[in-house]
Amino acid sequence: MGYFTIKLPNNKKGDVRYGPIKKMKRLSHRFRRKNFEAEQMAYIVTVNEGYGDDRMYYLLKSKEGQWIDEMLNELFREIKTAIDKVENCF
Repeated sequence: MGYFTIKLPNNKKGDVRYGPIKKMKRLSHRFRRKNFEAEQMAYIVTVNEGYGDDRMYYLLKSKEGQWIDEMLNELFREIKTAIDKVENCF
């Protein structure tokens, strides 16, 4: 699990927590390694909207580095661009 901060327009900032997740194919009492599907990167972004109003956004990225888009709006696009910019600096 990792953590970094991104800058967003309108003087907002986003706190990003990220890490790999795995989906189980089926429940097993032994949780063997073969019961897991491919690994994906998950991002939890907390954006302070002002005066204690925090909004959380959940984003997924495939193993190949492509965003898994469920919802497209301007704020999601800005968050994804800022995360890509930070990851390219590492």
